[in-house]
Amino acid sequence: MKQRYHYNVTEVRLHQHVENGNEDVLYIRCVASCTNRWAIIMDAYTGFTMQVYDLSSVLQHKDWIMEQEEENYYISAIVGATNGSSLVVMSKGTPYTQKSYKFNDYFPFKWIGKKWKEGFSVTLMTTFGSRWVIVMSRNAEFLNHVVELDFLYSSEGIHRRWENGY
Repeated sequence: MKQRYHYNVTEVRLHQHVENGNEDVLYIRCVASCTNRWAIIMDAYTGFTMQVYDLSSVLQHKDWIMEQEEENYYISAIVGATNGSSLVVMSKGTPYTQKSYKFNDYFPFKWIGKKWKEGFSVTLMTTFGSRWVIVMSRNAEFLNHVVELDFLYSSEGIHRRWENGY
């Protein structure tokens, strides 16, 4: 397993860590942010063949995302920081054949239900301050899934899903 992680990274150092990983043919698998510090996991076995990312001080990636989609990149990671900065990672080599995403001020239950009926699966979900971001894709690597919103982080709900094979 060839994997590297960095945590407690400032925004100005994030690019350096990603570029060093790219030199070793590592791609971003997972990103997170807490108190305006970043954590990234980079991995040699993601299946990705190319990757680009955009770190922005505001949640305004729509034009950049559309440009990358034209080049057959798919959103593979997305996260926001408490200071309003956000990071979007897009990759080639994902199994997805089509994706749809929604930035919303409330959790979009109805939109997710509609997309499920169209053959999409939730592949990414995050928040940016009080806004929700949901990414749904076709040809995801899992057959069934559920979305459960619990503001108390109910371990009972998680265990119930595990017992049902999720």
